[in-house]
Amino acid sequence: MDRQEILKLLKKNRYNPRLMGFSALDRYYRFYDDQYYLLIKSSADMVALAQMFDNLIFPSMFAIEAAIVEEDSVVLFSEEGMFSYLPELNITADPFSRRFYMSDSAIKSIRSKKLECAGEYSIRDVLNIAIMISRYDFSIEGDFFPDMKSYMPSQDEQRIFLSLLMSSYKPWKGLSLLDKSGLLSVLWPELARMKDVEHSKDYHPEGSVWQHTLEALRYPKKRLLPVTLAVLLHDAGKPLATEQDGKRFFAHANIGESIARSFLKRLGFSSSLTEDVAFLVRHHMLPHALPSLRPSSVSNVLDSPLFPMLLEVYRCDLFSTFKGPDSYHRSCKAYKAYLKNRKNPYKNMDFKKDVKLFVE
Repeated sequence: MDRQEILKLLKKNRYNPRLMGFSALDRYYRFYDDQYYLLIKSSADMVALAQMFDNLIFPSMFAIEAAIVEEDSVVLFSEEGMFSYLPELNITADPFSRRFYMSDSAIKSIRSKKLECAGEYSIRDVLNIAIMISRYDFSIEGDFFPDMKSYMPSQDEQRIFLSLLMSSYKPWKGLSLLDKSGLLSVLWPELARMKDVEHSKDYHPEGSVWQHTLEALRYPKKRLLPVTLAVLLHDAGKPLATEQDGKRFFAHANIGESIARSFLKRLGFSSSLTEDVAFLVRHHMLPHALPSLRPSSVSNVLDSPLFPMLLEVYRCDLFSTFKGPDSYHRSCKAYKAYLKNRKNPYKNMDFKKDVKLFVE
C-alpha cells in the first residue's frame, strides 16, 4: 500500500488525515524530491490504525503513535497537535488540496523564510532548525544554543532527521549548524572527527576532510539517499587511516566502508540501504583509475547496478576539489565502452588485446 492509498483509506474511514510538520511544509513549498518520509495527523487511535494496517509498528519517537516502514518510505502517525515548539512546524495541510492550517505567528515566518531564534532550544528543535535551513533555505535571525540536558533523540528520530537532512537541497547548511552548535560531536562523532584532519592544499584546496565533505555535498544532481549518504561518509575513514607505501590515507576507503556500515546500523537504517552505501564508500576511488584498469579485474564492480551511483559519488568528490570534469568524463566513457563490449560474445573478459576498450 503506497502513501496515497494510506491517506485515502484514512479519509474513507472519516479519520480526517492531515499532513503535518515537514510533510506539510514540503507540500507548501512544493518540495517533491523526497519520497522517504510522511507525517500524518489523524483522529484514528492506535486500535483503529492496527485494524486498518497489518504492518503497523510502534517506534520510539516523540509524539509518534505508530508507523509503517517500507524499504523506500516511512509513514508516521501522530495524534498530537503540537509537534514542535517552533511555530513553523505546527502547520498542517489537507493532503487532497492546497489548504493549509497554521498559527498567525507562523504565517509571516513561513512566507519570508526567516526564523527568529533566541536563547536555548531543545536538541530536537536544533535538529529541526538545521533541516529547515537545508530543506527550504530558511535564514536565521538571532543567536541560539542547544540545551544539552534536553531529551536526546532516539535512534528512530536520528534516522528520520538525518534522512530529511540528506535529501534536502542544501544539506551542508544544516550540517554546518550542527557542527557550530556542538551537536555534531554529541550525536554523530563519526562525522565530527573529520574536522580534525587537514588535507594537502595541492589536492584539496577546500580545506579539511570535513570541509571537503561539505563542499562535495553541493554537487549531487539528485538527492538520492544512497548517494548523499555515501558522499557524506566517503572519507570517514581518513581520521583512522595511517600513512603507508607513500600514501597518507592508506586503505581509507576500506576503513570508511566499515565506519559507514556501523554508523548506519547504529541509526537503524535498512540493511539494503546500509550495504548500498557501504559499497559506494568502499569503491569511491575506483572510477578515477577505471580508464587504466583491465575490465576483468573490476568486473564485479562494473556489473553492479550501483555503478551509475558510484560515478555520481565520484563526480561529487572530484568537483569539490575544483579540478574540473575531465577525469569524470573519461571514467564515464570507459564505463560506456565496457557496457558496449560486454555484450559481444566473441570477446573474452578483457575484450582481446587488439580491442581498445578504455579511452586515454
